[in-house]
Amino acid sequence: MSPTGWIVFGFAGQAAFFGRLLWQWICSERAGRLVMPMGFVYLSIIGSGILFVYAAQQLDPVFMAGQGVGFVVYIRQLFISLKHRRLCRAHTGATCPHCGLPLESDTVPGTAKETA
Repeated sequence: MSPTGWIVFGFAGQAAFFGRLLWQWICSERAGRLVMPMGFVYLSIIGSGILFVYAAQQLDPVFMAGQGVGFVVYIRQLFISLKHRRLCRAHTGATCPHCGLPLESDTVPGTAKETA
């Protein structure tokens, strides 16, 4: 890839990484409280993955370490969120037995209404 292509690739990773914060802010504003929408996790994985590849191409071990560790954490968050979501949806009570939140689609972690 050309140097310009790598720069565009790196900025795409930065855009995805910034987009996660913007998405969380919008969803939190709509909910009137802090929420962790699944889009945040997905954009974190995409952004950190792209930025890790960019850092590897630049041979930047500091940047690689930061994005590599972050990528692992975001993948783990994805699995935790999906497991929690499955457990909450399997429960028929009014609240989640695992976190105590009401079982409404916009309050269970990982199920925030994500319409923009």
